[in-house]
Amino acid sequence: MMKAIAIAFSTYSKIPMPHFKWDPKALQYSMCAFPLVGAVIGAGEFAIWYLFGCVLQWSEVFTAALLTVFPILITGGIHMDGFLDTVDAKSSYKSKEEKLQILKDPHTGAFAIIRGCLYFLIYFGCMAEVVHVLNREIQSGALAHAIRLMGVFAVGFVLERVLSGLSVLTFQKAKKEGMLADTARLVNNRSKVIMFVWLIACIATGCVIQPVAALVVTGIAILMFFYYRFMSYRTFGGITGDLAGYFLQMCELWMLIGTVVLVHVV
Repeated sequence: MMKAIAIAFSTYSKIPMPHFKWDPKALQYSMCAFPLVGAVIGAGEFAIWYLFGCVLQWSEVFTAALLTVFPILITGGIHMDGFLDTVDAKSSYKSKEEKLQILKDPHTGAFAIIRGCLYFLIYFGCMAEVVHVLNREIQSGALAHAIRLMGVFAVGFVLERVLSGLSVLTFQKAKKEGMLADTARLVNNRSKVIMFVWLIACIATGCVIQPVAALVVTGIAILMFFYYRFMSYRTFGGITGDLAGYFLQMCELWMLIGTVVLVHVV
């Protein structure tokens, strides 16, 4: 299991891991360890908000900027790369085969640059709003409520990776080659059970922290999950590693947008 965790972190994060020879058994369970990367990111997001927003009370803009870049620094942008490649492919309006070729193209198109800029602008704006409203609540004496809402948002980083992992294990693949297809071929029913346990644990943890917020964030994530399946099947004939990255980034953004609504109404 430790090898599976090391594979997950070395593949999906920039966190240094020990070097060892990969074996099929470890790779088989690496997707089950993928949510742990989200746990690290979620814990880091919560810590950054609490330290700079609550304890040190630094600028809300600075805190929001740190919260925006931290997930990218941890992942190295691997999922954002998939998001940008998918945007280019979807914007081409070409055949499925040509779109799959665009996903493999190392060059960045204009649509990817435009959508990437829009993504980070919206993400930063939403994060700044969340920090502002939660800081206002803290000043009014509602620290516990602010902590609960931010806690649910942090759990979302685990939830999105659980759903991404489930898609890798269960969805139709657009290509028969590649790391995603190789990983999917190695999985067994135990891997799928572990991912469903992860899913239940995420929802239960969120509900313990703040039930209403947890149900809203979970609902958004599941809606994005089914949209991802529908879009991938219709547009590409199945999922790829790039499409999994696209889903993760879009799910994260929409959960953040949902959190903006929650901090105003819950």
